[in-house]
Amino acid sequence: MNIVVVGGGKVGEILCKELSTEESYDLTLIEKNERVLDKLISKFDIQGICGSGISIDILKEAGVEHSDFFIAVSQKDETNIIACIMAKKLGAKYTIARVREREYSAHMDFVRDSLGISQIINPDFEASYSIYRMVKYAYATNIENFMNNKVSMVGVFVEENSAIANMYLKDFRKKFDVIVCIIQRGIDVFIPNGESLILPDDIIHVTGTSNNMQKFYSSVGFLREKPLKSALIVGGGKLSSYLIPLLKRLMTDIKVIEIKYDIAKKLSEEYNDVSIINGDGTDQDFLDEMTVGTYDTCITLTGIDEENALISMYASKKGVRKTITKMNRLSILKVINVEQIKSIITPKRIIADKIIRSVRSRYNASGSNVEQLYTLANHEVEALQFKISGNSKAVDIPLESLNIKPNTVIAFILRQGEVFFPTGKDVLMKDDKVLVVTKNSDFTDIDDMLL
Repeated sequence: MNIVVVGGGKVGEILCKELSTEESYDLTLIEKNERVLDKLISKFDIQGICGSGISIDILKEAGVEHSDFFIAVSQKDETNIIACIMAKKLGAKYTIARVREREYSAHMDFVRDSLGISQIINPDFEASYSIYRMVKYAYATNIENFMNNKVSMVGVFVEENSAIANMYLKDFRKKFDVIVCIIQRGIDVFIPNGESLILPDDIIHVTGTSNNMQKFYSSVGFLREKPLKSALIVGGGKLSSYLIPLLKRLMTDIKVIEIKYDIAKKLSEEYNDVSIINGDGTDQDFLDEMTVGTYDTCITLTGIDEENALISMYASKKGVRKTITKMNRLSILKVINVEQIKSIITPKRIIADKIIRSVRSRYNASGSNVEQLYTLANHEVEALQFKISGNSKAVDIPLESLNIKPNTVIAFILRQGEVFFPTGKDVLMKDDKVLVVTKNSDFTDIDDMLL
């Protein structure tokens, strides 16, 4: 498969890293900054061309006319849109443009259809819905939906007095008919087994049928938690402008702190029923003046990861029930107190994952299809949705007899429209759809999970 990417920023780098590892993908990066291009070429198995993504000569040099995917993720919306139009005219089969401006996003279907772009993705729009779900379900650190929303995987924080704290997983399974797929313990992430112990301050990622999940929530007290009814947002950029109308569905008490006067003024004109404050949200005295401790949730959306982390930590210290932190560089979590930063949102990673899912869903591996790919637990774990083909080595063999790689688990199976959660006695069958959760990063086929 031939893939051309325009833009070597954070999203472009993730795409180069993830897609270049697959032998059947030939990836060419177009980047104007020669230093950035050289760095990515040296790090990943890709080809590179220094130049503009809207230059006909550069596009032809990249072989766009033979490309299966053309992905434009530069910093400028107009460049991405024009590049995709030109690539489509030259013969690219499928084009994806990253677009952030609300003016374009408000008419996304019209822009996409009239200009012939296959897919337009807005990172702030996508991230706003992720935050909305985190706020709606107060007990959840994150929520991912699979199999066309037939099943969810929910991250939950284990309090010290929780009924599941200090419980072995083998005992957990006897009591709750749900599956713990991942355990986050500080900066450590692992796929648990029956001998794993759930400890206080862990974040566990749980999946099961809707009824069983509700029983689990009720048993451990999550359903008794009061809804989050007030929010303090620090940072009034594009993401906030998408998030505010979503939060208004859940609450009436919303306050936004924005340090730049022009942005604060624009937000106040657009949302006259929301309190917009022009001030420095990183100043702890100012946060106290804004009564940060009285809010149910604090959402930090400034452009600086360190500031977001520190604000969330301070808000948690002041008694805020839930903090949601925007971060683009997750490496910072290795040097700060991650226990106070439970819910993290990474817009650039969200958009990269969505693009990778689009690419993989259109590519047939030799044994099975990778239909979807998700990254979980601060992107330490992959969840891959496969469609099983008849020639897979894993077909018709009891799962307990399969020699599955460490840190890998089959979370659930979709068979003839019905989802079930397998035991060791179950087998995989042709045309099943399967979700595999793993810390390995090189699975392109269901058979890759076997030793």
